[in-house]
Amino acid sequence: MAIYPTREAVIAWLKTQVSPHRLTHILGVEQMGRELAQVHGVDPEKAAQAGLMHDLAKFFPPQHLLTLAQHENMTLVGLGVNLTTIRTTPKLLTSEALGSEW
Repeated sequence: MAIYPTREAVIAWLKTQVSPHRLTHILGVEQMGRELAQVHGVDPEKAAQAGLMHDLAKFFPPQHLLTLAQHENMTLVGLGVNLTTIRTTPKLLTSEALGSEW
């Protein structure tokens, strides 16, 4: 079972790392996740936590992204991105890059 940081800890970290505008966006995604989960009959707290943490990887150092992806056996090779590109451009592992490229 994975251990996740508390909501308060994530928000405290975000306040030191992101703009007030980005924090407002993240808190809105958290709330929307909670509301959508209730509509669809899934755990609203898990959905809220996912919303709260959805942008965190954008702020990780590139090498940390690569390490996390390797630990999870994540690959973009099936999407036409070769391993050399992933190693030299780990930001491709964030949703922002994937959303803008594919």
